[in-house]
Amino acid sequence: DLALGEAERLNRLVDEFLEASRTPTLRRRLTDVATLATTVTEAFASDPRFLGNVSVQLTAASIVADVDPDRIRQVLWNLLTNAAQAMPGGGRVSVQVEANPDAAVIRVSDEGVGIVAAELPHIFDPFFTRRAGGTGLGLALVDQIIRIHGGSIGVVSAPSAGTTFTIRLPLGVPS
Repeated sequence: DLALGEAERLNRLVDEFLEASRTPTLRRRLTDVATLATTVTEAFASDPRFLGNVSVQLTAASIVADVDPDRIRQVLWNLLTNAAQAMPGGGRVSVQVEANPDAAVIRVSDEGVGIVAAELPHIFDPFFTRRAGGTGLGLALVDQIIRIHGGSIGVVSAPSAGTTFTIRLPLGVPS
């Protein structure tokens, strides 16, 4: 069992490394971002790793954007997982989808341990991690996916005050 567990861990590490080393291909289509966020948060809320320890609250306004729904699903799942892991004693994660005239805005906030100011400029760097056993590829991939959509991602955090990631996705195809 130990050998199989280690083999699975190494396989995930190699997969993450390979994924981060190439530019993801987008399969764009008009997608209701609120519906997508609802699907992801409902699935996440039933994840046995966090069930009973992490609650997810969703506030979503319908907005259609030209995105790759699988890649945005990947982004949301990664941010939700990071948020849950930042709250070892449990807590609440909130996801908000807002309709702006020029962009879909998604915010993922947690009540976790937060990030010190000196580390904030590096959190999207490949291989930067604060978590034991982490690869440092998750947020680098999130940043890459958002940028190739023509969007942006920002973060506000402070130790013991939680973290909020804000994603802006343009409604149309970038030129």
